Amino acid sequence: MSETMAHSLLCEPLFSLATARGSAEYASLPGLLARLSRGEEIEFLGLQAHQQHPWHAFLVQLAAQALVGRGAAAPTEEEEWRERLLVLTEGQEDPWCLVVADLAKPAFLQPPVPEGSLAVLKKPHRVPATLDILITTKGHDVKQQRLAHATAEHWAFALIDVQTFEGFSGRNNYGIVRMNGGFASRPCVGVAPSLSWSRQFLRDLRLLRGRSNLLANRYGLRSEGGLGLLWLAPWDGVKPIALEECAPFFIEICRRIRLCEESGQVVAKAGMSLAQRIRGAPPQGDLGDLWSPVRKKDQAVLTVSESGFTYRLLAKLLFDDGEFRRSPAAEVEREDGEDLFFLTRVMVRGQGKTGGYRERVVPFPAKVAHKLTHKSESERLASTAKKRVERVADVQKKVLRLALCTLFQDGVDKLDFRDEGARRWVDHHDAEVDRIFFEELWSTLDVPSTEAEEQWLRLLLKLAWEILQQAIRSTPLPASRRFRAVARAEGRFHGAKYRHFRELFDSPGGVDDGSTSAHAG
Repeated sequence: MSETMAHSLLCEPLFSLATARGSAEYASLPGLLARLSRGEEIEFLGLQAHQQHPWHAFLVQLAAQALVGRGAAAPTEEEEWRERLLVLTEGQEDPWCLVVADLAKPAFLQPPVPEGSLAVLKKPHRVPATLDILITTKGHDVKQQRLAHATAEHWAFALIDVQTFEGFSGRNNYGIVRMNGGFASRPCVGVAPSLSWSRQFLRDLRLLRGRSNLLANRYGLRSEGGLGLLWLAPWDGVKPIALEECAPFFIEICRRIRLCEESGQVVAKAGMSLAQRIRGAPPQGDLGDLWSPVRKKDQAVLTVSESGFTYRLLAKLLFDDGEFRRSPAAEVEREDGEDLFFLTRVMVRGQGKTGGYRERVVPFPAKVAHKLTHKSESERLASTAKKRVERVADVQKKVLRLALCTLFQDGVDKLDFRDEGARRWVDHHDAEVDRIFFEELWSTLDVPSTEAEEQWLRLLLKLAWEILQQAIRSTPLPASRRFRAVARAEGRFHGAKYRHFRELFDSPGGVDDGSTSAHAG
């Protein structure tokens, strides 16, 4: 490595891996791509939880670009991957180095600086954490100044995070185009044949490679000769790149950043820009991202709230319920095998803050995977899941909240349904439903629909009764009014249950929600 370049991802083993043998090893970027292509079981030791999807998406998009026009199979040898990555940069190694002294040349995820001076990049970052997308505070679990002795891989992961997943963060700090507005996020919603990095990589690489023409035609991208690695083009912070100049699998950058070395330590210098890097992208973020669901009514990429991936949201995203277009990665294919996982990840963003990292993995058995590959069966599952979600809302609104408000308001006749105490206990009920929703759905797939619906309603009412009893036991009430409040709360629970869900009590088996033997106390 020359004195003008340092930390080459092409040639140096910068990435720390844990292997199936239990040993810690190091690999270059081509080396780890070869391991993934061979299906080896590896874990990335230097990777943080919120960096998992940015790293996975980067590897899949990069590999897809390297394999354009090169046959079906991904190479399994390190040297072949190195050669293919060099083709993307016309034989130049500079774009794969973390530090390149010549500012007229690109460095890894760092565009050339036309001004020829780092003075235009005024904000220093001495540790990767301050460059990362994770906005922290003094009281945050993850401290910005961690990793004071950061290695090259930590800088690489931070660069990938900020350049390919960052949103708007103040004046002249624009975000990526693959999200619905500057305060949104770029989610991961997909199906995985296992939680293995290699199997997820190979599956998603196959899917993405098959979408080249579709992406070019639908979004006006250049099918041949487009810019795939946006850090190769100089950027003065003013002139954007037109969307139609980009290749189908383009890896974008959103910030002007250069790494340099000061006193033997890597330091990042970041600058502002007067415009977003890409011009002409849809503001709602729909650019065919493999892992992003899109809302049908306005073509907006999913924005996840601080609540994360609740059962309500997952039911919309896994099944085609009409509100969202499933992400391509969430479409189950026969090649995926039988026992699969529904994998969701996102760093929830807000105005000047993060709402936290949210991740959820929902396993589903072979019979579910089979149904999802058939349109009629998938639509039936979507309808069933939607009805179950609606039943939860019915039980909470018509039965549980009524009883809770009665309890907390001393059994009065005219209730205030905005009661915060009641809301907290309804949230407890919702959390219990969230815990069992999919397991219960899978367990009744072969049960006649009417019987399955009754089982679900019985379970919801049983959980609601248990929540009410917990509230009774833990809520301090004046002794003079306690008996009346509890008796009226339980009475209203039963009355509402019989009034709104008469079909359960008219069925031959009746209903047992666990409440018949309970008594006020």
